[in-house]
Amino acid sequence: MPVIKGLLDDLWQKKVLSTEDKDSVTENQTSKVDRARCLIDMVMGKGERASLMMVDSMKVRDMELCISLGLIPSPLPDTVSYRHAAHGTFFIQHIVEIFNAHAHKDHIEELFRKARNAKS
Repeated sequence: MPVIKGLLDDLWQKKVLSTEDKDSVTENQTSKVDRARCLIDMVMGKGERASLMMVDSMKVRDMELCISLGLIPSPLPDTVSYRHAAHGTFFIQHIVEIFNAHAHKDHIEELFRKARNAKS
């Protein structure tokens, strides 16, 4: 339940969900599938903006799940890549994180090797 709990916390902090909404998902649902379904239904009922906020949060919390759900497709020719409105694609965000953490000590080739190997 860590991803669901994290999504609930993110959406509560962004004022998409109320405390009662959070409690309804965690206390009234017995299985992980039921909690996920309840959360998705609840957020969808709150509109497109709320849904997009949940997807953005999911991308941060569980990128593998987002890829498997098709929320982050491979950026191949003739395809589109989903982007965070302020931060760009997740690929570029990842490269920026690597550069921020290691640029002061590593050669540029090593930075790109780290970025490539971390995503393999």
